[in-house]
Order: sequence, then C-alpha cells, then structure tokens
Amino acid sequence: MSDERTALVQQSWRNIIAWCRENAPVTADTLRGPASEEALAAAQAEMGYEWPAELLAWLRVGDGALRTLQGDLIPPGFIPMGVDQIMGDWRLMIEVIGDIVQPEEVKSSEGAPAGTYSAAWCRSFIPIGDYTTGDLLFIDLRSGPQSGCIREWEDGAAHLRKPNWDSIASMLADIDQALRAGQWGDDETGRIPTVENGALRWKYSEGWETIDG
Repeated sequence: MSDERTALVQQSWRNIIAWCRENAPVTADTLRGPASEEALAAAQAEMGYEWPAELLAWLRVGDGALRTLQGDLIPPGFIPMGVDQIMGDWRLMIEVIGDIVQPEEVKSSEGAPAGTYSAAWCRSFIPIGDYTTGDLLFIDLRSGPQSGCIREWEDGAAHLRKPNWDSIASMLADIDQALRAGQWGDDETGRIPTVENGALRWKYSEGWETIDG
C-alpha cells in the first residue's frame, strides 16, 4: 500500500475530527485517541491476518468511538470501531457462525472472491463499523480484485450487492468531502450531514423519505 494512501487515510480522519470539534462537539467527544502498537500487534496475531495498512493508519490516529449513537460517523449510521470492539465482535461472529453454519459452507465462503455473497461470517472479515442492531460494516479480505473492499453484514449475511467503498481511504475521503461540501456527493439518496444537539446526523434532503440511522 502506497504512502500516499495511508497519508490520505490519516489526513481525512484528522479533517473529520477537526470538523466535528468545530461543528459537532458531542460527536467529537465520542472519538478516542490513537490505538497502541501493542494492541494492534496482539489483534493481528490473534486473528491470523495482517491488517490492511489503511486500517492500521486509521487506528493509529483514532481508536474508533464510544458505542453511542452520537458517534455514528459513517453513513448511513455506523459507529467506527476501536481495536477492542473489532476483536470482540470478530470473536463473537466466529463463535456464532460456528454454531449455526456447517464447516463446509464456512470453508466455501472463505474461498469465494471478495465482494461476493456469503451466508457465513469469514475469519477474513474485519468488522470496522457498528450499527448497534447486529448489522456491521466490515473489510472483506478474501482474495480477488475487490479484496479490501468495505461491505455491510446485514440480516445475517454479506449480500450480493456493490461494496460501499473499495477501501478505507475512499470511505474516509468521501466522509471528509461530504462534511466540507455539506452534501454526500452525487449520492442518489440525497443524504446530507446535519448537526442535532451537537451530534452529527446523516439525514435525507427534502423530498426523500427519512430513515432512522
């Protein structure tokens, strides 16, 4: 991974933090400082995967946010995870899937290309965003041209639809740009960043149905 990409990750997240401090102080208060190198090394050793350089770069600036709706920074309403929650949710998902999905299906899912449907939570899925309802945002580290893409685990499956982003760098750059511009690019949902009682909220612009995030 190029130094430019990891630098983009860190600068985007610093810009997001700065925006929140100025405009959404309640959300800013949920954000943690950098993760420790010891925690990052232990997590990768336990998982058995070297984490993407972009994920490590992000966590070295900020170790996620407190698990509160005031911290749902990632549209449409995911709370960024720190190392402890990443590992806690990963362990839980591995345990749950092991109880309800046959080993053959898990093995088949692990061998499928990144970005494809999976009814089994794979060891190579790294959760990074918490929707607080059981749905997760995760990095799909399976092999293939879309390896490293950002996807949603929803209703107990990784659905066959386009990834949310191709990388963490793209995700954070999009959020940074949306906060600066006051709108989510050309997103057809019309979602825009707003502040309510000091907290960031991703709302729909006038004319679009509001969905709680």
